[in-house]
Amino acid sequence: MRRIDHSPWGTPDHVETLAPGIAFVSTPSHGGFFVAEELRDRVPEAVANATWNQLGRAGWFEEDHDAAYVVVCFPEHFEADTVERAKIALRAAGRGLTGVRGHGERLRALAALGLAEPVSAAREAAR
Repeated sequence: MRRIDHSPWGTPDHVETLAPGIAFVSTPSHGGFFVAEELRDRVPEAVANATWNQLGRAGWFEEDHDAAYVVVCFPEHFEADTVERAKIALRAAGRGLTGVRGHGERLRALAALGLAEPVSAAREAAR
């Protein structure tokens, strides 16, 4: 994996490589996961599109809202209880979005991970 000299949250003050191609990046104010390009095919497009400012498309997953996606997409690199907690958190967040207009991307991401029912275009348009 390439050296990480910048992030969407500023200059990193700490980069922890969790596995080849996966790192957690911390800045003085914020942080998140970085997934190298060669691994991004394991992240469903719906997940990448649902991330904060769609930064998942460039491999960045914000620590507060999107980190659980990385845990669920790459479970072999995390403890089983961490993976289960990530799934629980994502399901809970999805329940909070049910019926809320404008959250189709997040609901499609959960469906792509098998954590929610698929969202039909007709159902989304009806909201």
